Amino acid sequence: MDYTELREVVMSDNRGIAYNEDGLHVYRASGAGSCLRALVASMLGYRESRSQYAETILQDAAKEGNLHEGAILAELAEMGHKIEGRQDLLETTVLPKVVLRGHVDGVGFPPRARNNRGYEAKTMSKEVFRKFTRPADMMQAFLSGDWDRYAWQLSIYMHMLDMPFIYAVKNRDSGKLIVEEITRPPVEWRTIKRRIIQAEKWALKDELPPCDVASGEKFFCPFPALHDEGDSMIGMEDPDEQFQPITSVTDVVLIGMAEKHAELSKVITAGSRANDERKDLNEKILTAMPTDDVIAGPWHLKKAGRAGRKTTDWAGVAKEVGVKVEKLQTAIEANSEAGKRSEWPKIELTGVA
Repeated sequence: MDYTELREVVMSDNRGIAYNEDGLHVYRASGAGSCLRALVASMLGYRESRSQYAETILQDAAKEGNLHEGAILAELAEMGHKIEGRQDLLETTVLPKVVLRGHVDGVGFPPRARNNRGYEAKTMSKEVFRKFTRPADMMQAFLSGDWDRYAWQLSIYMHMLDMPFIYAVKNRDSGKLIVEEITRPPVEWRTIKRRIIQAEKWALKDELPPCDVASGEKFFCPFPALHDEGDSMIGMEDPDEQFQPITSVTDVVLIGMAEKHAELSKVITAGSRANDERKDLNEKILTAMPTDDVIAGPWHLKKAGRAGRKTTDWAGVAKEVGVKVEKLQTAIEANSEAGKRSEWPKIELTGVA
């Protein structure tokens, strides 16, 4: 099987940009740079709904990529690059049962190099190629914000392999090929990890987050209709920038319950139903807290409480009536026991890193 055939087999996996694989939540490296709402919608099983026109453009681009990208690697080989590991499966764990997955175009050695490099090959129409090559170099293009999906995919591969990458881009109309070495990821790993954990948080709640991309970017999104619901986050400060990092599933669960607790607190005067629900949530939060003092994302959760009042067994005291006061006091103390300690979580929105 040659490279083109292998790539077609890999590309035939038509699952979404995120999916549940027998309990394992998989996020594609190629789709991790998509908007947060699209990632969650895909994980929740929403059916993709691009227009036929957009779908045709993407399918044609994929076919062109299959046709040319094998030739790009062959051209690099003629230039002295020794490339192996074509379409090797890469996977890295973000959380337990949550992974990023992708297939790297190759791993090998550039001419006169002693250490491995990863390889990524792309083809573009002349118009797209012109836009991509307008900045001074590829890193500037990746950092411009116009090529987020490429930048995120490359950064994930660089994290997985822990090595620089040779990035080759070909103008499929003219045949012009540009090749550059990328030595540092355009997107930091903590940013990528936070994005996936955010997606998991919303997926656990079975809710879609506000859209975090401009409406003009919806054309090629697999869920274009979801960009039109009027609750865009564009122009808002990223609240996670000032919050403590989210590092575990426990954090995700606690954040969701803390947000619900805050909502119930606001409507507590509406009646006892909300109060009962909040009390039930208190027990769940206390059970989920790994320690008595926890920072989970933007929430500071601290176990608070008070000891129950002492109750006196007066029947026991009565048996001692007629004795000295000191003995009576001793008897009262001896026949008293503390009530059950009441505990509840004290929850505050910190907003402090």
